Amino acid sequence: PLDESTAYSTKIDAVTPETIQAAAVATLGADRAYVVVVGDSAQFLPALREKHPDLVLIPAASLDLGSPTLGL
Repeated sequence: PLDESTAYSTKIDAVTPETIQAAAVATLGADRAYVVVVGDSAQFLPALREKHPDLVLIPAASLDLGSPTLGL
């Protein structure tokens, strides 16, 4: 219907940076986030472990970027 395009446009115009931020916080929480650091771990692993003792090291051969668990 023609009025649907107007309603859609109105909804899009109502989106603000604040509503985007709130949606991101609600759906992309840190408890579901992964940070992948790539490189020669000998150069950064000790310092990283010091700040994040619970970090998990996944060898490149085991890493599966297509998996929600990254291959753990």
